[in-house]
Amino acid sequence: MSGGRKIRVLVCRGPTCGDLRDSARIHAELGRHVDRRGLGDDVILDWQSCFGQCQKGPNVLYREAKGREDKLHLAMAALVGSVKSAMHHAMTPERATALLDRHLVSWGIRAAATPPAPATVPVPAPGHPSSAPLVQSNENHDKKRGPSEG
Repeated sequence: MSGGRKIRVLVCRGPTCGDLRDSARIHAELGRHVDRRGLGDDVILDWQSCFGQCQKGPNVLYREAKGREDKLHLAMAALVGSVKSAMHHAMTPERATALLDRHLVSWGIRAAATPPAPATVPVPAPGHPSSAPLVQSNENHDKKRGPSEG
Protein backbone atom coordinates (compact mmCIF):
# COMPACT_ATOMS: atom_id res chain seq x y z
CA MET A 1 0.00 0.00 0.00
CA SER A 2 0.97 3.60 -0.47
CA GLY A 3 0.49 5.03 3.02
CA GLY A 4 -1.85 7.63 1.52
CA ARG A 5 0.27 8.56 -1.48
CA LYS A 6 -1.34 8.11 -4.88
CA ILE A 7 -0.58 8.50 -8.53
CA ARG A 8 -3.00 10.35 -10.78
CA VAL A 9 -3.20 9.15 -14.39
CA LEU A 10 -4.82 11.51 -16.87
CA VAL A 11 -5.57 10.20 -20.36
CA CYS A 12 -6.16 12.80 -23.06
CA ARG A 13 -9.54 12.59 -24.78
CA GLY A 14 -9.24 15.62 -27.03
CA PRO A 15 -10.38 15.35 -30.65
CA THR A 16 -7.03 14.07 -31.94
CA CYS A 17 -6.10 11.74 -29.08
CA GLY A 18 -9.66 10.61 -28.43
CA ASP A 19 -11.48 10.53 -31.74
CA LEU A 20 -8.63 9.98 -34.19
CA ARG A 21 -6.26 7.92 -32.04
CA ASP A 22 -8.75 6.06 -29.79
CA SER A 23 -7.39 6.99 -26.37
CA ALA A 24 -10.48 5.28 -24.91
CA ARG A 25 -8.66 1.94 -25.44
CA ILE A 26 -5.78 3.21 -23.30
CA HIS A 27 -8.11 4.43 -20.55
CA ALA A 28 -10.06 1.15 -20.58
CA GLU A 29 -6.91 -0.99 -20.38
CA LEU A 30 -5.52 1.13 -17.54
CA GLY A 31 -8.81 0.62 -15.68
CA ARG A 32 -8.64 -3.16 -16.17
CA HIS A 33 -4.98 -3.16 -15.11
CA VAL A 34 -5.78 -1.24 -11.91
CA ASP A 35 -8.58 -3.71 -11.11
CA ARG A 36 -6.55 -6.85 -11.94
CA ARG A 37 -3.61 -5.77 -9.81
CA GLY A 38 -5.56 -4.33 -6.91
CA LEU A 39 -4.17 -0.81 -7.38
CA GLY A 40 -7.41 1.05 -6.64
CA ASP A 41 -6.04 2.55 -3.40
CA ASP A 42 -2.95 3.85 -5.18
CA VAL A 43 -4.22 5.07 -8.56
CA ILE A 44 -6.66 7.80 -9.58
CA LEU A 45 -7.56 7.26 -13.23
CA ASP A 46 -9.25 10.13 -15.03
CA TRP A 47 -9.70 11.91 -18.36
CA GLN A 48 -8.19 15.18 -19.48
CA SER A 49 -9.88 17.21 -22.20
CA CYS A 50 -6.61 18.20 -23.91
CA PHE A 51 -2.94 18.69 -23.10
CA GLY A 52 -2.30 20.81 -26.19
CA GLN A 53 0.21 18.32 -27.61
CA CYS A 54 -2.11 16.74 -30.15
CA GLN A 55 0.54 15.99 -32.78
CA LYS A 56 2.34 13.72 -30.26
CA GLY A 57 -0.72 11.82 -29.00
CA PRO A 58 -2.27 9.90 -27.57
CA ASN A 59 -0.90 11.55 -24.45
CA VAL A 60 -0.98 10.32 -20.85
CA LEU A 61 0.14 12.26 -17.79
CA TYR A 62 1.29 10.39 -14.69
CA ARG A 63 1.50 12.64 -11.64
CA GLU A 64 1.85 12.17 -7.92
CA ALA A 65 -1.55 13.17 -6.54
CA LYS A 66 -1.59 15.93 -3.96
CA GLY A 67 -4.85 16.46 -2.10
CA ARG A 68 -7.61 18.17 -4.03
CA GLU A 69 -6.30 19.20 -7.44
CA ASP A 70 -8.02 21.19 -10.11
CA LYS A 71 -7.82 19.32 -13.44
CA LEU A 72 -7.43 22.55 -15.42
CA HIS A 73 -4.42 23.44 -13.29
CA LEU A 74 -3.00 19.95 -13.86
CA ALA A 75 -3.21 20.39 -17.62
CA MET A 76 -1.64 23.84 -17.58
CA ALA A 77 1.18 22.92 -15.20
CA ALA A 78 1.60 19.27 -16.14
CA LEU A 79 5.33 19.12 -15.56
CA VAL A 80 5.83 22.06 -13.23
CA GLY A 81 5.80 22.08 -9.46
CA SER A 82 7.00 20.12 -6.51
CA VAL A 83 5.34 16.81 -7.38
CA LYS A 84 6.70 13.98 -9.46
CA SER A 85 5.16 13.88 -12.91
CA ALA A 86 5.79 12.53 -16.38
CA MET A 87 4.02 13.17 -19.66
CA HIS A 88 4.24 10.36 -22.20
CA HIS A 89 3.32 10.55 -25.89
CA ALA A 90 2.38 8.12 -28.67
CA MET A 91 0.90 5.82 -26.06
CA THR A 92 -0.53 2.33 -26.51
CA PRO A 93 -2.52 0.38 -23.92
CA GLU A 94 0.44 -1.93 -23.26
CA ARG A 95 2.91 0.92 -22.84
CA ALA A 96 0.51 2.83 -20.58
CA THR A 97 0.14 -0.07 -18.14
CA ALA A 98 3.90 -0.78 -18.11
CA LEU A 99 4.65 2.89 -17.38
CA LEU A 100 2.06 2.94 -14.60
CA ASP A 101 3.81 0.01 -12.90
CA ARG A 102 7.21 1.67 -13.41
CA HIS A 103 6.12 5.02 -11.94
CA LEU A 104 4.42 3.38 -8.95
CA VAL A 105 7.68 1.67 -8.03
CA SER A 106 10.19 4.39 -8.98
CA TRP A 107 8.22 7.08 -7.14
CA GLY A 108 7.99 4.90 -4.02
CA ILE A 109 4.21 4.57 -4.04
CA ARG A 110 4.48 0.78 -4.27
CA ALA A 111 7.45 -1.34 -3.24
CA ALA A 112 7.05 -3.55 -6.30
CA ALA A 113 4.52 -4.09 -9.03
CA THR A 114 1.78 -6.41 -7.85
CA PRO A 115 1.45 -9.45 -10.12
CA PRO A 116 -1.95 -10.32 -11.45
CA ALA A 117 -4.03 -12.69 -9.37
CA PRO A 118 -3.50 -16.30 -10.41
CA ALA A 119 -6.23 -17.87 -12.49
CA THR A 120 -8.28 -20.40 -10.63
CA VAL A 121 -8.28 -23.87 -12.09
CA PRO A 122 -10.93 -26.33 -10.93
CA VAL A 123 -9.42 -29.34 -9.17
CA PRO A 124 -11.07 -32.64 -10.16
CA ALA A 125 -12.36 -34.98 -7.50
CA PRO A 126 -10.16 -37.99 -6.63
CA GLY A 127 -10.86 -40.90 -8.96
CA HIS A 128 -12.03 -38.64 -11.77
CA PRO A 129 -10.20 -39.49 -15.04
CA SER A 130 -8.72 -36.00 -15.27
CA SER A 131 -7.11 -36.37 -11.82
CA ALA A 132 -4.61 -38.94 -13.16
CA PRO A 133 -1.03 -37.68 -13.51
CA LEU A 134 -0.17 -36.28 -16.89
CA VAL A 135 3.17 -38.11 -16.96
CA GLN A 136 3.24 -41.67 -15.76
CA SER A 137 6.44 -43.34 -14.69
CA ASN A 138 7.80 -46.25 -16.65
CA GLU A 139 9.40 -48.74 -14.28
CA ASN A 140 11.41 -50.30 -17.10
CA HIS A 141 12.88 -46.96 -18.11
CA ASP A 142 15.50 -46.95 -15.35
CA LYS A 143 16.57 -50.59 -15.76
CA LYS A 144 19.80 -51.29 -17.57
CA ARG A 145 19.33 -52.77 -20.97
CA GLY A 146 20.81 -56.12 -21.76
CA PRO A 147 23.23 -56.69 -24.70
CA SER A 148 20.43 -57.50 -27.19
CA GLU A 149 18.27 -54.47 -26.19
CA GLY A 150 20.47 -51.90 -27.28
